[in-house]
Amino acid sequence: MLDLGEWNACVCPRMGRGPRPCQNQYMVQEQGKAVKLEPKSSETVLAIVLDACVMQDNTTKCDALFVYRRPNGKWAFLVELKGAGEMEKAFDQLSQTRRRSEYNWIVQQFANLDPRRVKEQFVVVSNGIMGKAERERLEEKYGLRVHMILHREPTRPVPDLRSECL
Repeated sequence: MLDLGEWNACVCPRMGRGPRPCQNQYMVQEQGKAVKLEPKSSETVLAIVLDACVMQDNTTKCDALFVYRRPNGKWAFLVELKGAGEMEKAFDQLSQTRRRSEYNWIVQQFANLDPRRVKEQFVVVSNGIMGKAERERLEEKYGLRVHMILHREPTRPVPDLRSECL
């Protein structure tokens, strides 16, 4: 689907052990927070680890990027897995990663696959709840609309980006 060159090792693999936080080829998990995007027939998904794989420096960055293609569209889901009480930090990580050359290069490679436009989505998966006023303040401050996905317990079903964001 997408050749990332030197970063192909950062794609969560079909079989075997991939980079942290890969759980399988369609799911990432860190400190009890997880999210997945499993394709249906005629769809493709890549889960790409950004933190400590694509982006190996000590600057602010997000955990993962899911690129998703189906017959009627393409999406790039930039994902931050974050604990309660760290919401502003999560917004900052999304904002800073969005401006990084590595992220933009991957999204551009994905865009080049066909003429359809890539719809970028920004996602925070957390066990913390944020009030509407605080969320709106942070969205305004950082200039992005964010899907907030609540995932409290490892024993609960892992949230799916399809049902939460599409």
